[in-house]
Amino acid sequence: MKINVYFEKNRGSYWVLSNGSPLFQSQLFETRPKAIDDLKKFLTLIKAPALIDSIGSLNLEELQLVIYVFKKHDSCWGWELVFSSNGKTTKITDNSNNSFESSEQALQSARYFCNAIVSAPILDQADVLIPGLHFSKSFAEEHQIGDNHPSSKWIN
Repeated sequence: MKINVYFEKNRGSYWVLSNGSPLFQSQLFETRPKAIDDLKKFLTLIKAPALIDSIGSLNLEELQLVIYVFKKHDSCWGWELVFSSNGKTTKITDNSNNSFESSEQALQSARYFCNAIVSAPILDQADVLIPGLHFSKSFAEEHQIGDNHPSSKWIN
């Protein structure tokens, strides 16, 4: 799992969550710092996703949420991960084909996936780690984002 922040001249910046292939792409932002701010919000939301059994019962017009939708087919459980922002709902991944014997097993699988996203490296478009200077100090510490440049030890 990894997250890349892309910048395209004359177009803008966006971030992409991927796990071998792209799972989710953010909207386009004017600048890279705005895309990084949006990514920080997403990662904060994914730490505590909403758990529901039906997305149809929610009014998602004004909410920004990461939602795990749990589904039961016959005697098996599955889940899908959905991101809702600005009235638009996007499925990030669907794990409803996996057959979990209980809702607790499905929940454990969903939490494992969530943790993999939270701990994913944040890279630029050349797959180089983005230094901690691009993030707030608390966010960089929480996500163990450092700065390998020798001068970073003098900057707080």
